[in-house]
Amino acid sequence: GEGGEGGGEEEEEEEYDPGLAVAMARAVLAASKRNDPEGVLSVCGVAVSCDSPYATQRKAYLGLARLLHPDKLGGRFAGAKEAFQALVRAFETLTAPPVQDAGGGRGKGKTPKPLARSNENCFRTRVRCPRCEGVWGTPDSGLQPYEYSFLMQGLRSYTCCGCLFSFGVMSAHHHCPLCQARIDYHPSEFHNQKLCGSCDGVFGFKLYPVGPRIEAALREEVLSRQKARQQARQAQATRLARRAEPVLTEDQRGRQAERLFVLGLTDACPRCGFAPDKASPADGDDKERAAHLRGCTDAAAQAKWRRRQAKKAAPLEARAEAAAADEEVQNAAAWALLGSTAQSAWLLTDKQLDAACGERGVCTGGGREEKLARLAAAQAGEAGASAHMSAESAPANLHAMSVPQLRAVCAAHGLVPPDGAGSEELISLLESRHDAHAALEGGGLEAGGQARLLGGGGDGNEAEEDEDEEYAGGEAEGADEDEDSS
Repeated sequence: GEGGEGGGEEEEEEEYDPGLAVAMARAVLAASKRNDPEGVLSVCGVAVSCDSPYATQRKAYLGLARLLHPDKLGGRFAGAKEAFQALVRAFETLTAPPVQDAGGGRGKGKTPKPLARSNENCFRTRVRCPRCEGVWGTPDSGLQPYEYSFLMQGLRSYTCCGCLFSFGVMSAHHHCPLCQARIDYHPSEFHNQKLCGSCDGVFGFKLYPVGPRIEAALREEVLSRQKARQQARQAQATRLARRAEPVLTEDQRGRQAERLFVLGLTDACPRCGFAPDKASPADGDDKERAAHLRGCTDAAAQAKWRRRQAKKAAPLEARAEAAAADEEVQNAAAWALLGSTAQSAWLLTDKQLDAACGERGVCTGGGREEKLARLAAAQAGEAGASAHMSAESAPANLHAMSVPQLRAVCAAHGLVPPDGAGSEELISLLESRHDAHAALEGGGLEAGGQARLLGGGGDGNEAEEDEDEEYAGGEAEGADEDEDSS
């Protein structure tokens, strides 16, 4: 509980070495001034380069981030924030895929550019359903080739054609294209070359580019889904808060299970799994069950039953963990697709919000509203302008949101509502920001800062839409070849 977490923080604080942290910060700053991102991540003595596995790069980054975070080092070293920002830039430089500018670069602000990369030594790796082990995305599934890119980047979940089980990238089973051995995979590896631990082969993941029409449809779908999920998370949290049921101890849960067994509300004894004869008279059922509990002292039978229950629960727990991991990954991928802006950060889960703050050197202390406000202030400082409410960052229905949700949306857009403000006052505040920006843009809300992660390009005119359709048809014809090559 809280005590355990507090103890962990005290232990971490005791292990923190300020002298080492200052030395590492100075080394990071020195490497950064030489414009040497590889040197920045290698200051701990382990060589890290752009060709290193992502796991190695991430391990070096996280280790240094714990040392250099301004919350810990700020009071001991004046350049703590600068060193942390240099570390973040170095990590992003080494892990970012090579980008080719397929656009003219016109427009104001940070106009998004299409992302394209070479598919040299890249394969369409085999993906299997985690329930039935059926191969996903076969030519007869009706899926377009670019759906592989959507799945592997964590942008969509899919349903198995064989068993109708829905899964995402984290719960799916992935295989090396060279030896077909099972491999671990994370969407952050999609643009990197990966080393197989079984055959020592090196390979990448094939990127199928899409046109602007398909990408726009995906962005709209992802945005709608994340808004709905945020509403569902808030509704669940509200229900749990209203119930406010006391947490039962292990002994209390055991006694409760035994009482339910005696009353006939559960079939099996919670200690050993004994199930009374259902053909016995109902009147004597309670007495038989109570008598069984009084004599249920066979330690071997109880241990065997616990093992059976644990074995039965393990797949369900693993599936629940994989589903939760899928949701977190899709949440992060959706935010990246929408441009990683503070205005849309209210869509993030608590875990992803903490990650976003940590990556930008923003303090992760306090409540959700405080974190969003700090993230918005940091972005406004970088852009030199206040956040506006775009069509993408605006909730679908303000009137369906609770007061905490509305305050979170306000904080994400740099608005500071008065204490005790009700829902109507918060909605008016948000709508006034929306209307002011619409007037400034001549009536058209412009969703700027969106990252184009999927490849392709163009301005979305009719000719290019026709080309999208022809391209999709051509890719569908080549799906057999991709499957054979993997």
